[in-house]
Amino acid sequence: MKKVALIYTLLLVSLFSFGQDTVKLYPIELPGQQLREISISYDGTHLLLLTNQQDAYYLYEYVRDGRGNWSEPKQIFSISYEIQGPAYSPGNNRIYLAVKMSGDFDIYYMDRTQEGWTDPKLVDSTLSSFHDERSPMIDPQGRILYFSRDEGEKEPCTHLFFSVWHHGHWQKPQKLVAPINLGCEDYPRLAVDGQKIFFISHRESYKSFDIYYTKKLTQEIYTTPQRFGFSHNRFDEISPAYDPVLNALLFVRKHKGELKVFYVKMNSQFKPEPVSVLKGKIVDKETGQPQQAVVSVLNPITNSPLSQRTTRTGQYQLILPQKTKYTIEVTGRGLSTSFLNWDSRILDSTETEQYNFQLFSRVNLQLNIFDKLIYDRLSADIKIIDSLSGDSLDVEPQELDKGKYLIRLPIGGYYSVHLTKENYNPYSFALDLRVPILYQNLEKDVDMEPRLQRVVLKVVDAFSQRGVETEVEVVSKKTGARFKTKLKTDAEGNVVLFLKKGDVYEISITPRGYTFYSQDLSLEEDTTPPQEIVAKIKPLEKDLKMQFHSITFELNSADLKEEAFPVLDQLVKFLKQNPGIKVEISAHTDDLGSEQYNQKLSLRRANAVVEYLKEHGISSDRMIAIGYGESRPLVPNDSDEHRAMNRRVEFKIIEIK
Repeated sequence: MKKVALIYTLLLVSLFSFGQDTVKLYPIELPGQQLREISISYDGTHLLLLTNQQDAYYLYEYVRDGRGNWSEPKQIFSISYEIQGPAYSPGNNRIYLAVKMSGDFDIYYMDRTQEGWTDPKLVDSTLSSFHDERSPMIDPQGRILYFSRDEGEKEPCTHLFFSVWHHGHWQKPQKLVAPINLGCEDYPRLAVDGQKIFFISHRESYKSFDIYYTKKLTQEIYTTPQRFGFSHNRFDEISPAYDPVLNALLFVRKHKGELKVFYVKMNSQFKPEPVSVLKGKIVDKETGQPQQAVVSVLNPITNSPLSQRTTRTGQYQLILPQKTKYTIEVTGRGLSTSFLNWDSRILDSTETEQYNFQLFSRVNLQLNIFDKLIYDRLSADIKIIDSLSGDSLDVEPQELDKGKYLIRLPIGGYYSVHLTKENYNPYSFALDLRVPILYQNLEKDVDMEPRLQRVVLKVVDAFSQRGVETEVEVVSKKTGARFKTKLKTDAEGNVVLFLKKGDVYEISITPRGYTFYSQDLSLEEDTTPPQEIVAKIKPLEKDLKMQFHSITFELNSADLKEEAFPVLDQLVKFLKQNPGIKVEISAHTDDLGSEQYNQKLSLRRANAVVEYLKEHGISSDRMIAIGYGESRPLVPNDSDEHRAMNRRVEFKIIEIK
């Protein structure tokens, strides 16, 4: 393949003219030490200058203002080891450089942080050999790292290599194919399009290192390198750098015995192909503070990573070639994930766009807690456990409304949420916030299952003791119509009830030809629930009475309470099932208040019951309302409990047809 590439590239004719303006000194303020090398960022906004004095090496940074002028040099790093070939990453937040720490040069990097630049760190041992690796330069997409390597020839000579980032690692370096590496070559430097490559080469025809230019067609095919006409055959030109603002090529060359920075403006043919430059900030959504994050460029079809880089300052810059689409993924440790679809297929010129990513570090989990049987909202105790450490989180759930809680949880954890409530089975679920989190607000409905008590109800004829097959209605006195069920006894009069613990129920039976039956059943904590209830119902006969303590009224009023409606509805059913009976409806009070007042109040209450039954289809000629006041107590009015027993409504059958 390499042989084919060589033959092909040797046949290519250079498409570019090499006429340039006069070589000039570059207008930049130099620090006092001896100049070594220069480098410019892809976007032309930052410049690096390497100097040395005695055994120390210094790295300076310049920043370009909006008018194109460079700032004064700012020293950002110094070291006693020899360093060489510094170059920016595409986002200007990382510097690649060669450092001679252990006898030979290896490739290191430094990251920009809020506090300054980090100390050099080895890029990857895969890139190291027993010889020198120098002049690193990463391509604009952050996927290919170019550098030079001394292969150990008798005469010192470096050649150009590259390594590809794949599956989170730098791959084994490969040598650039011919017509590159036909001499001793160094300082590979790329333009912003990643296709135009400048480097220096010492070839047999010339006495010095000169600057050459080539264009990458594929990773194995390059145009024939061309030597720039301004190259001086007596002096070495080193450290080429392309300035996109001036469309000029910078380099370092001796001038009057000292190294100086020169530049020459290029023809328009040397301008890089158009690219899309996407830049901006990554900040916390709530505080606006910059966040350290990982920025990945993905293939939008396969979702495979094309490049990945970390910003410690919250500022990023991506250089995206034209003619394709991209997906940008931004995330960080303990942070949410954000995606942006980007289209750079149609570009006439390099375009720079600003886009700021807002990430968040906590999610808002809303829990809606319900009773599984009646879907009523429940308040509950909530405990959050870190599943990895087993520790409880110091998080206080906020109850926005009954059964509606807001919990703020840090991203990056794996949690277990535990809910408990008296008379309900515990409920737990896992919440994994280690996965990419796209949305800050999460919501979950929780159905808590009540603990049930098994009660057997037996309905029997009060005289014959034989079971009666009939319908049974059970209504919760705490939730009313929200828990209401109808069951039917078997031929023996038995039915099994499964009822919630902690509640109070009214059991109503309206069998045809029998009296209406109603009984309260308490399953509250301070009661001992029965295992069996025997409901003895009497056949209908004249003068038979039925007492109802559950038909209640507002204090000193004839207004029916809502809790009385289920019983009254059963009475409506009873009267409709037995159309041949006529009843006396009487109301009774305790002895609090005057006798005259109690008599009038009881009559009003009896009439209120009659009116309710009339409104529900019972003819008024089947009912007589009487108020007995305090005149007919069931027990002495000597305690609150006895007075409650005396406050009642009675039905008396006065006629049967």
